[in-house]
Amino acid sequence: MSSRLAVRAQMERYIAELPEAQHYKMYYNIISAAISITVLFAEYFQTLELEVELVWPSEWSLVKFLYFTNRMMPFIAIPFSLLYNMAPTPSPSFCKSVFLVCCIGIWSCIIISEAVLYIRLYALAGRGRKMRWFLICNAFCGIKVAFTGGFLLTILYVTSGSWNGSQSSKVVPGCFGNMSGQGHLLLVAYLLILYSGLMTMAFCVYFGLKVYWKSKPSPLIRIFYRDGTFYFVALAVMSIANGAAALFLPSRFRFLLTPPQAVMHSTLAIRMILHLREESRQELGITSVSEIIFNTQHPA
Repeated sequence: MSSRLAVRAQMERYIAELPEAQHYKMYYNIISAAISITVLFAEYFQTLELEVELVWPSEWSLVKFLYFTNRMMPFIAIPFSLLYNMAPTPSPSFCKSVFLVCCIGIWSCIIISEAVLYIRLYALAGRGRKMRWFLICNAFCGIKVAFTGGFLLTILYVTSGSWNGSQSSKVVPGCFGNMSGQGHLLLVAYLLILYSGLMTMAFCVYFGLKVYWKSKPSPLIRIFYRDGTFYFVALAVMSIANGAAALFLPSRFRFLLTPPQAVMHSTLAIRMILHLREESRQELGITSVSEIIFNTQHPA
């Protein structure tokens, strides 16, 4: 069995060094990163008006800080994926550094999105002291396991591989890693993300059914469930797809769907916050920031 795996790894390394294989690796990974950045900009400009009205005037808080961090982090992390695949004649140390920065940035995007959802969940669960500590402990365990485990697995994945430029650098730019046989590390990392998301979804279902659904039905809860359900379904699909890619695809395509997953986490978490704040504003009968200021200065 071990000899068969060794032969397979050797064959994969041989194929990966072919100019055609390197060209396809560069091409598809650049398309994935470019589509992700395009979606980011489209999402940003589509939701900018709501953000200006609902988030900018509010006082600084943990939610607002995480919101803007979550908003900007993909714009910082995803371009490193383009740099990794487009750098002309890169050195091995350059490739390893860019790859590591890209991985940490994408992991941060996912974990910050999870943290934002836990804070929203705490607000909708009633803000009780016992509930606060219960959620803090579970969030700490879930996010810590996902982030620490995923981070350590990523570091192990990076340190166990080797990097170099293209064998045909005049024709095919970018970095190329030799990480055959390490796909199981990424599979476990994606399963940790899925585990963290499933924990959060379980709490959402519990609080919705036990706390609010029977006693305090509200449009806010419907929005939370609508956006939250879509968020967790998308999370599960992307995590499973990335895990399958890490396990079955050649090493050069293992991160093909990682930038889209980071963008999906970020944009869906941001939309959930904006929709919740918009519904809160409508419940108060307020339609604009100027009206909020007017009502504050001229109370009835």
